[in-house]
Amino acid sequence: MKGIIVRRAKNEDIPEIMRIVREAFLIYMENGGLPSPPTALFETESEVLEDLRKKCVLAAEKNGRLSGTLRLAFKDGEAYLSRFAVDPSLHRSGIGKALLDYAAEEALKNGCTEISLHTSLDAKNLVRLYKANGFNVCEINTSRGYRRAKLVKNL
Repeated sequence: MKGIIVRRAKNEDIPEIMRIVREAFLIYMENGGLPSPPTALFETESEVLEDLRKKCVLAAEKNGRLSGTLRLAFKDGEAYLSRFAVDPSLHRSGIGKALLDYAAEEALKNGCTEISLHTSLDAKNLVRLYKANGFNVCEINTSRGYRRAKLVKNL
């Protein structure tokens, strides 16, 4: 995608990662009908740093500006995707798709056969993006007070 670069995040990306996650998750909370704020809104710098050490944290740049991020944890042939966030001012610009494509490549490199994630079914634009990128709903529950789906993409 034109002007978009996806790469592994670095320590110096942490402040922008935190900004993007907070802005995106405020919208997610509203659109997803979450009854309480998600933990992503309260994440500390040290927690992001710990994820940089333990997980595959991706950063997307558009025209040289950090614009999106996500995290992958690898375990037993499965990649679990979390903290997917795109700068709200850049929604629908291809950043989300670029991040999801790169995440699939990373998962394959790490011997995974699928990527899974959880999201609110009421976050319709997000669910639509995941489905357009090969994810399918495989489970729905309400244990957190909203319709939360597990989506899986087979690689």
